[in-house]
Amino acid sequence: MVTGIFPVGQAAGAYRIGQDMGLDGPGSIERVKEGDFEAFMKAGVADAVATVRESEAVTSAAMRGKASVREVVQSVMAADLTVQSVVAVRDRLVSAYQEILRMPI
Repeated sequence: MVTGIFPVGQAAGAYRIGQDMGLDGPGSIERVKEGDFEAFMKAGVADAVATVRESEAVTSAAMRGKASVREVVQSVMAADLTVQSVVAVRDRLVSAYQEILRMPI
């Protein structure tokens, strides 16, 4: 099921990331408007990298017999959701950049 530009799972994942970063409460939009957008993006990328690395570690542990199949599936699904979210954000940024380039001067 798709809502807007993000599939439902990606939207839920993005919302969870925003909550983890403290961007769901009062003043969160103002913090982004005040110049914290760069910090927001850096933290989001760092979180994405950490999720993918964690998935790799769990997969490696499973090959050594130290992680269950359930743990592997959960970590791989989390990494997949993270990669899909990153690609969706990248696509939107590229689209916005192209839109800016098309603006008359």
